Amino acid sequence: MPFVVSDDKRIDVAVAVSAVNNLLVDGCFDYDIKSGHMFFRLTNSYIDSTLGEDVFQYMLSCACVMVDRYSDKFLALDKGAITIADFITKD
Repeated sequence: MPFVVSDDKRIDVAVAVSAVNNLLVDGCFDYDIKSGHMFFRLTNSYIDSTLGEDVFQYMLSCACVMVDRYSDKFLALDKGAITIADFITKD
């Protein structure tokens, strides 16, 4: 994410990240509550596989969509524009 979560909002954002991760089928948001840094991570097993271009397109697309979908909401929560209750009920 292009921002670091403020000290006073780190608990709220941790709850929000947990709520979002519970909904995701592929990938997850990794959040370090101590530093306030957040990343989106998506992995794929490739053991005994030949990966085609479609796999990489899907992974990139999925990561972009998830970050685009949630980054503004995480930022709004961090800035106090919405509450954690708003974050969870408006998803």
